[in-house]
Amino acid sequence: MDPQEIVNQLRKALSAESNVIYAILFGSAVEGRLREDSDVDVAVRFSTRPDPLELGRLSSLMESVVGRPVHIVDIGRAPPPLRYEIFRTGVVILVRDETLMAEDKARAIMEYLDFKPYYERMARGMMRAMMDA
Repeated sequence: MDPQEIVNQLRKALSAESNVIYAILFGSAVEGRLREDSDVDVAVRFSTRPDPLELGRLSSLMESVVGRPVHIVDIGRAPPPLRYEIFRTGVVILVRDETLMAEDKARAIMEYLDFKPYYERMARGMMRAMMDA
């Protein structure tokens, strides 16, 4: 299934989900790197925090239309580097509130850029530690 087909199928599945404000496809499905064992990554902004049962139901719904496991990321709770990457590379599946999505995107970019030097320093430190091990 190509990325646009995944987006179209997920859009149909999520259109009746009132708790979903917007959803974004990201990761290997967008980058054209889906392998047979890959899952599909979907970032979702919820109107209210979903309980585990709702997350499971939503994941099962999406899995049924794309034919592979779906990993849901609650974008409202994701760390800044991940939110930045989602907005930078992702493909919008569904959006019910353009203003909120634009605000979230701007906040993700600002937070990422504010802390980028620290993230880079941590990454370099982790690389050094792995090389020294």
